[in-house]
Amino acid sequence: MLRALAYRMMSDGVREIAEADALAEFAPTLRRLSTTLTPEGFLAEVGSNGLLVERRTGVFSFALLTFQEYLAAEHIRSKDLVEVLESHVANPWWRETTLLSDRGRGDPAAVAGRRAQARRRADHARVRSPARHTAQVSGTPGR
Repeated sequence: MLRALAYRMMSDGVREIAEADALAEFAPTLRRLSTTLTPEGFLAEVGSNGLLVERRTGVFSFALLTFQEYLAAEHIRSKDLVEVLESHVANPWWRETTLLSDRGRGDPAAVAGRRAQARRRADHARVRSPARHTAQVSGTPGR
């Protein structure tokens, strides 16, 4: 469930998520599992172990952005969503998730080549539009 949440947050380009949105993300999976655990109970559990942190009242984030990136990468790998990474290869927000998703994928030389290509595309995108890059990283609109 945390993989799906991390993927959603990466896709939305956010580090924080409203409690109601997190609960809505957990509910379908918990219903499928036929468990007595509620979305609220699951959120409390992952909050107590430090994976998700309540930054402000009703607003949660992963304790570290790296957790979010890693879990999103694992979601992408488990669902074979390579096209998602390909569509974001020049986007710095997805860089670490892309690199983490390559872990254990085939020939190390091919992985290194994909990483180098992703870095070149990201560098090229930053050179073309530094304001846009700043906006993507900071979450504020670019000019």
